Amino acid sequence: MVGASLAAGLIDSSHTIELIDKNPLPPQKDHRLIALTKSSCDFFKSISIWENLLPFATAIKTVHVSQRGHFGSTRLSAKEIGASELGFVIPAEHINRVLYEKISQAKNITLKPNTTISNMSLRDLAISPSSHPSTSPSSGLSTSPSSRLSISPSSPGVYGGTREVKRVTPAKTRA
Repeated sequence: MVGASLAAGLIDSSHTIELIDKNPLPPQKDHRLIALTKSSCDFFKSISIWENLLPFATAIKTVHVSQRGHFGSTRLSAKEIGASELGFVIPAEHINRVLYEKISQAKNITLKPNTTISNMSLRDLAISPSSHPSTSPSSGLSTSPSSRLSISPSSPGVYGGTREVKRVTPAKTRA
């Protein structure tokens, strides 16, 4: 979901993007509920998918944070900060569906489902909200002008540009 969100944010950029996942795309049977902060909702608005997610969204009005067996707790309330909500909860299956509908139509994004990367070299890739010449107008994300961006959501914490991919192979399908 993070990789697909980043790819969707870079649709208007001049970069070629490959979204690589060892599983089918979009992810199948994702029964998680995703709590989105206001900034995540704002990002989805900036890439023009929020209206498609809103029918499945449930507002978060209050949050209670505590740890069983320990002293103290915290309660957060949208009303106390003058907001209508703190965020929203949306089933992951709907977020995935809407993201993949958007990125599957992009000319600069290639989806590579059921694929693993067994060996690759990384080089630095700057991705930051800035006014860099390659900034995507809809998301504010930017990348270095000569980069080829490969995003692998199955590799936690590893996102980078590829200089060389030695071998990309289809992943074994699960029964």
